[in-house]
Amino acid sequence: ALVNRKSHGAGVTALACDPRQPHLLASGSYDEKVRLFDLRALARTPLAETDRLGDGAYHIAWHPEWPGTMAIAAMRSGLPLLCVGEGNASLQEWGRYAADAPEGTHGSLAYGVSWKQAPLETGAAWLTAS
Repeated sequence: ALVNRKSHGAGVTALACDPRQPHLLASGSYDEKVRLFDLRALARTPLAETDRLGDGAYHIAWHPEWPGTMAIAAMRSGLPLLCVGEGNASLQEWGRYAADAPEGTHGSLAYGVSWKQAPLETGAAWLTAS
């Protein structure tokens, strides 16, 4: 059964379960935060939440191989890379792509994000795209 927790301060824009731990649900919102929930205990408060990202969290993409790692499409604030901390008790920002891109330039708006394994000849292991 779904429960309306009213945890976010504005509308929810993204939901995604961790592919390695499907009971972990990340939610993004217009309130500029990402929250982490345990689907086995929805009556509880969120396990963790980010500070404000600087814009709404429009899309969440868990990394298919890196445990507890997700990329967030945060519109005008770029693409933060988040990691779930020990015991699922925190969400830490590892870095951010295109956060300083001038308005209207390439990378200045992020509405979606995906992970793709890179071809071997590129020398990169993983690519993200928005």
